[in-house]
Amino acid sequence: MGRLASVKLAWVGGIVVLAAISAGQKKLLDHSVYDGWKSVRSATFTNDGKWFAYVVAPQEGDAVLEVKPSDGGKATTIDRVSTFRFSGDSKFLVASIIPKFADSKKARIDKAKPEDVPKNSLIVLNLSTGEKFEREKVTSFTMADEDKGWLLYRPEPPKAEPPKPAAPAA
Repeated sequence: MGRLASVKLAWVGGIVVLAAISAGQKKLLDHSVYDGWKSVRSATFTNDGKWFAYVVAPQEGDAVLEVKPSDGGKATTIDRVSTFRFSGDSKFLVASIIPKFADSKKARIDKAKPEDVPKNSLIVLNLSTGEKFEREKVTSFTMADEDKGWLLYRPEPPKAEPPKPAAPAA
């Protein structure tokens, strides 16, 4: 009986050792894994509570805005949103869209001139119809807390054109 008990203990001990070895073979967490992690930020409801929006953002890369009706209807996604806001009457969502992460990174690496760097844009989403209006080259936007349907945005300054040479005198 003593030999049988020692064989059973050795067998069970072997299983424990094998389990510990296989668990040790999982990929270790290090700094290379962090870039793939995503976080949720800026979650908010409309004033009437019928719409909900939030940004899903990776540690490095392009974020996505998800706009969902609170009744469980179809969600709308908008890529590369940095900031957004619902209108006071809960009819529209206004968002600032930044350039693709890869394009911005390439411009930084290439040390592009400020006028050649990719620019932000503005998007207005009609929540009831899903219709989108987009304006390119917008630096920022603002809306009053108790808006009356007005939106203020600042466009990028126009690109400076080189001066034209003077016409030769006749």
